[in-house]
Amino acid sequence: MATPLVPASRGAHATTYASQHLTASTSKEPPPRVRPKRGGPGSSPSSTKSLVLSHAAAGRLDDALEILADSGSRDAFLHNVVIRGFADAGLPGGALAAYRAMLSAGARPDRFTFPVVVKCCARLGDLEGGRAAHSAAIRLGVAGADVYTGNSLLAFYARLGMVDDAERVFDGMQVRDVVTWNSMVDGYVSNGLGALALDCFREMHEALEVQHDVIGIIAALAACCLESALMQGREVHAYVIRHRMEHDVKVGTSLLDMYCKCGAIAAAESMFATMPSRTVVTWNCMIGGYALNGHPGEAFDCFVRMKADGHQVEVVTAINLLAACAQTENSLSGRSVHGFVTRRQFLPHVVLETALLEMYSKVGKVKSSEAIFGRMTNKTLVSWNNMIAAYMYKEMYREAIALFLDLLNQPLHPDYFTMSAVCLRLGR
Repeated sequence: MATPLVPASRGAHATTYASQHLTASTSKEPPPRVRPKRGGPGSSPSSTKSLVLSHAAAGRLDDALEILADSGSRDAFLHNVVIRGFADAGLPGGALAAYRAMLSAGARPDRFTFPVVVKCCARLGDLEGGRAAHSAAIRLGVAGADVYTGNSLLAFYARLGMVDDAERVFDGMQVRDVVTWNSMVDGYVSNGLGALALDCFREMHEALEVQHDVIGIIAALAACCLESALMQGREVHAYVIRHRMEHDVKVGTSLLDMYCKCGAIAAAESMFATMPSRTVVTWNCMIGGYALNGHPGEAFDCFVRMKADGHQVEVVTAINLLAACAQTENSLSGRSVHGFVTRRQFLPHVVLETALLEMYSKVGKVKSSEAIFGRMTNKTLVSWNNMIAAYMYKEMYREAIALFLDLLNQPLHPDYFTMSAVCLRLGR
């Protein structure tokens, strides 16, 4: 059944949205507010337009929306101004309320309406709202003809994991630009489909006469990481050099990350050494690369150089260091990192706590893992799996089974790693 273009609450005044985010600054009763002049059913279009634009420009978006509702204006331009205002103010819910008011007034959405509305649906994870906007765009002949609407729909479906829908939007677009192709490549990457992302990147190279931009290069390198595709990563690197993009710090960091995750640590070190500038993300990638490839000593040396270079330690830095600590034979370095993150008040942090739990279990300190696990206020399935695996590794089978049974009473569901941790050990 087709999604109705106009909601049931036709003609109702729009409920204020931005005002819900305001709080009183004093306990004293404020003086009566002087309400701005309002439009109405008898207002002229020119006065309504002037009022709406002035309130929107001043950030009084609720007032602008109320004037539009009172006037019954069908001017799509004015409705678009208010919708865009809410979106730019970081109020996607307000933008969607303004869109519903636009439909209630009988105004016709256009190619300026749908990209903003769909992006707001993506930010809120509103699949139903996004599909309704898509249906309206199709009926009004905008979806396939306008590249900006198509790009926003493609990114919306990809962000919500609806890859098949994203592909259908992509295939139905009459015009595609660099953003279209980048969105499709990134959509595949964000959903773990590295091979499809690389295929799309190659097809993009053949279909477009313009060169890839930084966003496309970074997405392609992320796909290489997913597939451990070192050869394709080197091809992308060669393209970067030919088009003189290697001095871009984001591109350089992505290349470094690709080499680390493809096991080419020497190439990563060479890339790191030749980078003209480095961010904290660059340093974190290099530390994580050393840990990933079994070089804990080099990871700590890199950390020392990072601090000497004046960069602040982040949660990601600590997580990478803990991965390196887990490869040592004693818990001293891990305890040092634990103390550091405690002093810096990085905890609670579910990923960091899980990394601490795993580190202690791998250096044989199961009681410390238990203590971390017991204090965690938010446990993910990875946290449970690591604690069960720690018990099994130390042959504490009774504790492992008890924890597994406890997991079955949680809103989480055991996965392959849970079952393998329990069953493979017991099978021996």
